Amino acid sequence: FTFDAQTGGMYIGAVGQNLWEYVWVAPIGDKRNFGWNVVEGSHCYKARDCDKAAFTPPAAEYSHDEGCSITGGVVYRGKALPALDGRYFYGDYCTGLLHSFTWTVDRSSPTAAGSVFSVRPRGDGVAASTMAIHSVRDGRA
Repeated sequence: FTFDAQTGGMYIGAVGQNLWEYVWVAPIGDKRNFGWNVVEGSHCYKARDCDKAAFTPPAAEYSHDEGCSITGGVVYRGKALPALDGRYFYGDYCTGLLHSFTWTVDRSSPTAAGSVFSVRPRGDGVAASTMAIHSVRDGRA
């Protein structure tokens, strides 16, 4: 997990149980029920159908068809790349994919998630970071 002092968000990356990887975000001090062991991310875990109404869904998730283990995570607040300010970056251990999304505090919404984009590594860090910046600036993030 990590904290963003600017928004007061606590980001919790969760390695899924069977089929899903996910990230929850909650304002510090809010009491949230993420639903374990009824749900895995936003999906019913042991049953085909379940009541998810009382649970906070994840801000972002992906299936094990796309990766297998969320790794790390940090909100960028640097000055060198202003287009990335406020984006939460995390990776997947198995694929090496870099994922990112933005989050804003909206206490009326349980997730308040923004856009998600992913960058597949090309063997050099420069190409990946250039691609990520390009996507954000062009509004494709």
